[in-house]
Amino acid sequence: MAQFLDLRTEQVYLTRFHQKLTGKVCVAAHEVMHLLIAARSLQDVGVIGRIHRLKVARFGLHAEGRWFVTFVWDDLSGAHSLLLERLKIGS
Repeated sequence: MAQFLDLRTEQVYLTRFHQKLTGKVCVAAHEVMHLLIAARSLQDVGVIGRIHRLKVARFGLHAEGRWFVTFVWDDLSGAHSLLLERLKIGS
């Protein structure tokens, strides 16, 4: 089970930087991902911010603007399959 679905997401998690993203997006996503990986329950994730239910078995947390960190959650291993992506989600 992969922690990250692409190299961009992993790079932002590890370095808080990506050459094709603004600093604001990188910093916000970096913080969200670190808190998300530290979370031990979906209740912990809810403290980070509003949890958006997306496609089958995926959730999302807002990072900055239209950027979200999406992920799969299971009670045994927590958050995995993280992906930093632009989404259009209504309020």
